[in-house]
Amino acid sequence: MGYLEISKQQLIDEIYKLQRQVTELRGIKQQYEWLESELCNHSILLKEIAKASTRLLTITDFSTAISEVLSILGNATKVDRVYIFENYTDNNSGQCFARQRFEWTSGLVGANTNDIAHQRILYNVPILENLYTVLSGGAIYTRLRSEFTEIEKTKFEGHNIFSLMMVPIFVEKEFWGFIGFHDCARERIWSDGEKSAIITMAASIGGAVSRMRAEEELAEEKELYSVTLYSIGDGVITTDTEGKIILMNRRAQELTGWSQEEAILKPISKVFNIIDEKTRKPYENPLQKVLMPRQRAGFENHTILIDKNGDEYFISDTGAVIHDNDNNVIGIVIVFRDITRKLHMEEEVIKAGKIESIGTLAGGIAHDFNNILTAIIGNISLAMMHFKAGNKEKTLDRLVDIEKASLQAKDLTRQLLTFAKGGEPIVTTLTIGKILKDTISFTLSGSNVLGEVFVPDDLWAVEADESQINQVFNNLILNAKQAMPKGGKIQVKAYNIEDGSSAIPVLENRKYIQISIEDEGIGIPEKNLNKIFDPYFTTKPNGSGLGLATAYSIIKRHNGHISVESWEGKGTRFNIYLPASTDIVTEDKVVEEDYSYSGKILIMDDEKAVRDVVGMMLSHIGYDTEYATDGDDALRIYKEHIEYKKPFDAVIMDLTIPGGMGGLDAIKYFTEFDPDVKAIVSSGYSNSAVMANYREYGFSGVIAKPYTIEELGKVLQEIIGKGPVAFETT
Repeated sequence: MGYLEISKQQLIDEIYKLQRQVTELRGIKQQYEWLESELCNHSILLKEIAKASTRLLTITDFSTAISEVLSILGNATKVDRVYIFENYTDNNSGQCFARQRFEWTSGLVGANTNDIAHQRILYNVPILENLYTVLSGGAIYTRLRSEFTEIEKTKFEGHNIFSLMMVPIFVEKEFWGFIGFHDCARERIWSDGEKSAIITMAASIGGAVSRMRAEEELAEEKELYSVTLYSIGDGVITTDTEGKIILMNRRAQELTGWSQEEAILKPISKVFNIIDEKTRKPYENPLQKVLMPRQRAGFENHTILIDKNGDEYFISDTGAVIHDNDNNVIGIVIVFRDITRKLHMEEEVIKAGKIESIGTLAGGIAHDFNNILTAIIGNISLAMMHFKAGNKEKTLDRLVDIEKASLQAKDLTRQLLTFAKGGEPIVTTLTIGKILKDTISFTLSGSNVLGEVFVPDDLWAVEADESQINQVFNNLILNAKQAMPKGGKIQVKAYNIEDGSSAIPVLENRKYIQISIEDEGIGIPEKNLNKIFDPYFTTKPNGSGLGLATAYSIIKRHNGHISVESWEGKGTRFNIYLPASTDIVTEDKVVEEDYSYSGKILIMDDEKAVRDVVGMMLSHIGYDTEYATDGDDALRIYKEHIEYKKPFDAVIMDLTIPGGMGGLDAIKYFTEFDPDVKAIVSSGYSNSAVMANYREYGFSGVIAKPYTIEELGKVLQEIIGKGPVAFETT
């Protein structure tokens, strides 16, 4: 038997070796147990994160889903607080802030969600600048209490924080915010596996935010579509492929008379009842026409929509096929618009065009006719003065000139069937009441028709041409009188209208006065109502057909409106609307004048008769005169007198000179040469804007042909200030 001899030292070394091996085995066991625990915890965390992700996908309310997710994460990670902050940019400063949106706590620590300070945390401060840099770069931010800087201690230790971790949340590559974890009992070191799991959860939250945004945008778009659809002025109806209604907007319900609830699933032809205006026959089912292969359908012209109550509207309409994403036909949409008012306005335009066509003819003849009248009236004025003075020879000379001018007028009247005064009104501020009373008193004098006038004391004034408005009233009252050959009553009433557009759609949103003239006559047949304002339309044996056309033209030129209502066998009512004036009218005082003037006047007119009679009228009342045949001649004479130090006090210019320079062109040269020139425009054209707005063209005054010696003297006195002193009479 042999013996192994081992030294004592060797035995000690072996014992130490065995001890180290045992220690290593124990460390390996502990590491294994730790890894096993980590794997278990990681497995649990992953399971909980999977559960949380499922909540984000299945719960439609975002706030509820996030609250559940934070609760799951808090319990799974065994921390004391889990929270989410969202970033936002201040609109005024442009700086980036964070605000706390959600929070979960274990119950051992207080909540911070209601802390105002947590709703506006500025990144651009020393303690958070590094935080923003780390998180926006996609990294995780972790801190332990033992590592806190002095600034961090003041921020975190007050909340009893031992460790924290923040993980960024990105939404479509945008740094949206972060999810944070607080441990308030120990310094926790997060493992890589835990960090990886939390990063995965943060990505899921970012995806949920993105979906929430998309859903909100979709909801907003849907709401906008709904509001737009129900707010637009056109009617919209959609149907399925069988023509059954599935949607109607508000305007469609108004025009058809059907509510959406009543119309749902009813055939389109029952609700959208359209006929041809001329034949009154129903149109084909719109579904058949719209379903033509991939084209937009416009229906026939002259379409009338008959609503549920039997009321009719003129409409324009169109239809189109609705396709889904796979290009399958799923229905049709019909869009239609009420054009009743538009058609009525077009009729007004046509009427206006007819008026203007005869206005051109009448205006041309009026120019020559008024020139002749100027010679006639002026010579009459002179003849009366010569007769009173006992100068028979001069009186006879004037009467001979009157006879010549009258014969010229006779030739012109052969060319003119009727004369309707129109054109641009020369407006003044008027009160209508007195004109109405005088007109009805004069027109009905000696007849078997009673006239009643009702005018409120507070009736507004109007800006109008008195003679033109008087002509309108005279024509209408005369028509009413002729409609009652056996006698009757005419009522004339006037009203103030605050908003014209609310009374008549074609009027503006401003103040008007309304004048109604109503008779008890035979009335107007319905078939003639839309023709009575047409030129030359008349049902009277000896009528000219220009009375009402003239009235229409004058009211139109005053920016007003005239309409008619009639009931056969009962009577007719005309309604006139004129824009109200803001000016206050004062009563004119009666004055007496003795005509003794002085000054020098240049008369420019192509008609010798007009030049002569105006010159004689001016000479009679004390003025010296010179004559010019056109603008060039007048300008030459005017300049010569300036050079000779014998300037004219005023120039009377004929507006239109055939073949030469008229007043409109001449005034430009006159004002260039002498800015202080006192020019008076005169014309037989009543349709000229220059006469109505003479100051805008450089003239100082206006006088329309024909005129009397008194009217001429008054205008000159107002312009040059040389004339008699006026004495008021009581």
